[in-house]
Amino acid sequence: MADVAVLGLGPAGRAVAAACAASGLTVTAVDPHPELPWRATYGGWSDEFPAWAPAAATVATPLAWTTHCRHINRAYSVLDTPALQRSLDLSDVNVHVGRASVDGRRLDDGTALRAKVTIDARGAPARGRTQQTAYGVVVSHGRAETVLGGAQALFMDWRTDHGAGTGAPPSFLYAVPLGGDRVLLEETCLARRPGLGLDDLARRLIARLAARGLQIDGHEPVERVRFALDTPLPRREWAGRTPPVVRFGAAAPLVHPASGYSLAAALRLAPQIADIIATGGTAANVQNLIWSRRARGVHALRLRGLRSLLAFAPADVPEFFAAFFALPLKHQQAYLSGRDDLAGTAAAMTVLLPHLSRQLRTQLIRAATIG
Repeated sequence: MADVAVLGLGPAGRAVAAACAASGLTVTAVDPHPELPWRATYGGWSDEFPAWAPAAATVATPLAWTTHCRHINRAYSVLDTPALQRSLDLSDVNVHVGRASVDGRRLDDGTALRAKVTIDARGAPARGRTQQTAYGVVVSHGRAETVLGGAQALFMDWRTDHGAGTGAPPSFLYAVPLGGDRVLLEETCLARRPGLGLDDLARRLIARLAARGLQIDGHEPVERVRFALDTPLPRREWAGRTPPVVRFGAAAPLVHPASGYSLAAALRLAPQIADIIATGGTAANVQNLIWSRRARGVHALRLRGLRSLLAFAPADVPEFFAAFFALPLKHQQAYLSGRDDLAGTAAAMTVLLPHLSRQLRTQLIRAATIG
């Protein structure tokens, strides 16, 4: 009988397993490839990440192109992915190389998996869900300069020089430094059901970069992204009841329905989960930490925001983000980062409305309230 069993050793699972082990708990973790190097790019707002999270690059004021150019007065960091994986130490974790059953009760060899608290961090399927998709290439700073146009980073660039036309499903360029002499240039479809295809995004990226004077030769490292934005929270969890296995990370779902970010929330929650269990807390206490009443309320509002985003015409999306990034920083932070800030999230959504055109305001309210 372990104190904690963790299913899946991606960033969220590894973070909670390492935190629990560091708190003196006995931890069993199950993953088919526990030492597989992480290749994904993990970025987010610098003030969201815990202080120990290793940053490969930080940009003080990333640039957003919406209907016009605007600097966002909030630092943005891209993590050093290999350093992050190394920092989450599993030396005191009993790692089982294999898989667990869907319900988390048995290992693939039939052995019963017994723990006081079982945490499922195996991610969530994207099929059939609203998805964020992206296709990117990594180039040198010298080659990226013509695309960046003097900016350190392009957080969102909604200009339509991707060649798909203004009536096509919208996508934007995400261009960020990765540390060293590397820059990620990535064409991203923020939210669509089904997600915009990677081949389509690759064509858009190549066309956009060519329009800005950068030719892709096919030898660049490639990043492909596809994940769900609206993984469902089961009805019993909406009602505040404790499931047999506590879900964490993308499985929880911690993914922000309107931005796709989840890692910072997982890294911050992991040591809190460890503290709860180390002081005698149960699965119910852990579940209430992740999904307190206020957190459930915020998640419901964010899902309404996603529904509104999906209802916008392609040309309306840049206008929406122009209005959002014109809000005072406290409202931006509340909506993007306040997992349990129900009052702040509601205030941000309310304050946004007068900044929108009447047509867009009507569409947003209709999409958020009907359905």
